Amino acid sequence: MYHSAGEPPCIHHTICHAKMLAALSIEGFAPEQYQGVALPAEQADGIQSFPTVRTHLLTRHGWHATITDNDYQYLDGGHPTGGALSLLWQADWGPVLTGSMDPYRQNEPNNMQMPAYQFGIACTPRLELACEGGNAASSNDLTAWLALGDADNDSLWAEACGQLRTAQQVPHGGFRLRYTVQPDGFSISGSSEKPEARFYLPVVCADGESVFFPEANRAVLQRGALQLTVCADCPLEVPAEYRLADGGIRRLFNPVGGFQSVPLCFTAENDFHLTLSVANVKK
Repeated sequence: MYHSAGEPPCIHHTICHAKMLAALSIEGFAPEQYQGVALPAEQADGIQSFPTVRTHLLTRHGWHATITDNDYQYLDGGHPTGGALSLLWQADWGPVLTGSMDPYRQNEPNNMQMPAYQFGIACTPRLELACEGGNAASSNDLTAWLALGDADNDSLWAEACGQLRTAQQVPHGGFRLRYTVQPDGFSISGSSEKPEARFYLPVVCADGESVFFPEANRAVLQRGALQLTVCADCPLEVPAEYRLADGGIRRLFNPVGGFQSVPLCFTAENDFHLTLSVANVKK
């Protein structure tokens, strides 16, 4: 979504992509040979685990959820962990939630561009607590415990328990997050020992796609004939720095992986629950 974000493409990554296309061309790759061929992940059902990277894929009912409790960091805050939902994809909508490094910084300055706006652009769904010296988040915890289950043919679930931690692993209270793939959508529930902790849910949505709030607890994102609905048991908010004077919402943009999002959030004072669902409203 670089174009809709008004960001120039990164020269380094443009060249990397061009090199790959050139290699495919030299090898005689013909895209028409693969039209209609489903990838293995598109045909999967159930839970797939990749132990060496502590990453798990939950696939059912058109939803693909990637959850990680990786115990190794390339750099402090370099990638999401702690049982974080690092990618949520839906068959009709495409990417719904996308994780990112937190915070964005040029760890490899010769290979990474600086976006026009670089502050507070973490896209990972997470519980976060403002504390001295920075923020403590569920997505930082290298010691979180994760359980997974296949209840029946109707639902899959994953539950993470751990500590809200700074990037340097300083603990600031326990948390619990549970994800469920179910026939009527994808749900997230959780709780925090710190009642002032906030849950951040940046939902992928480009400039030009509409967002409206029929009720305080419900947000609806529109893309053509598709509607993505977020329903929560508490009022949904947008941080003040993303609210525009005309009532619109400025999109959050992170170069890793290049998506624009609507930054929804709320204070997790008690146990919370929310559901994401996609519907074609013009069928």
